[in-house]
Amino acid sequence: MESYPPSITDDGVRRRLRDLCEEAEINIDDAHGYLVPHGARRGAIGEIYRREKEEAADLGRYADMSTTKAAYSHLDVEKQAGRLDDHFDAIDDN
Repeated sequence: MESYPPSITDDGVRRRLRDLCEEAEINIDDAHGYLVPHGARRGAIGEIYRREKEEAADLGRYADMSTTKAAYSHLDVEKQAGRLDDHFDAIDDN
């Protein structure tokens, strides 16, 4: 008979994230002082969204693309601001 590890609890995830933040010397400036599960999920899906929006929607288990876009649209704005800065830098160079 196969043996499965016990399911991880919310407290277990929080404890592991707190330990990982300490080991990596990551200081989160909020009430928790470490990356909480929801923040970890948003960060991970956000990184995927930057590369492949459809994959982020699927992995994040969002109902549709408009939900994903609404949740991560701030990343699109950051990218657009960077592109705009590049154009202004090119103008300054001339």
